[in-house]
Amino acid sequence: MELAGSVGADALLEFHRWLGASEMPGYYAAGDVTLCPGRFVEAFGLVPLESVVAGTPAICTKVGALREKAGVPGVSLFDYGDIAAAASAIVEAVIERFDVYEAQRTVRLRYSMDAMKAAYVKAITGDLPAKRRVTASWGGDGSGDAWRLAPWCYIEGDRIFHDYLGRFEQFPVLAAALSAGGSVDTDEPSLADELTRARSDGFVVRG
Repeated sequence: MELAGSVGADALLEFHRWLGASEMPGYYAAGDVTLCPGRFVEAFGLVPLESVVAGTPAICTKVGALREKAGVPGVSLFDYGDIAAAASAIVEAVIERFDVYEAQRTVRLRYSMDAMKAAYVKAITGDLPAKRRVTASWGGDGSGDAWRLAPWCYIEGDRIFHDYLGRFEQFPVLAAALSAGGSVDTDEPSLADELTRARSDGFVVRG
């Protein structure tokens, strides 16, 4: 409320009582867009799914489980802090209505109880998606340790976003190497320097 007041937007906010599960579909349906613009590490990311099933598009940051919602009709993603991209997504969502029936079908198929349980078992037992297996090894003779992009990070251009730090860091050489996939073996000093920093802050994990 203090932040909204400091920019003269306090009149645009409305706080209300807690809404039960039975009230939420109507609440979502009453809105034009559902916004999830924060950087808190969302573990389940069900809000945008609940929203599109009710017929309202959702605009979300690529944080935690929210970024896994790419491809769901009505859900748009943007990089945390990119206000211009968020604003454009909101305008587009209001003008270009999405196929609600396709969104409902997608949610039923991808996020049913059985599908979600299977996905959790797959992740917990270590069978992670291939996109998490990008590796890079250092040592010149191919004997260096292998590292991969941490599951709580994603690459955007020459930057890597860290869910738990809630920010991007510049890793131009490392990001390019990881994006290329496969195994990289090099003694390039800049790559070694970036890897050291990435390891220290948890952007990459041993793999």
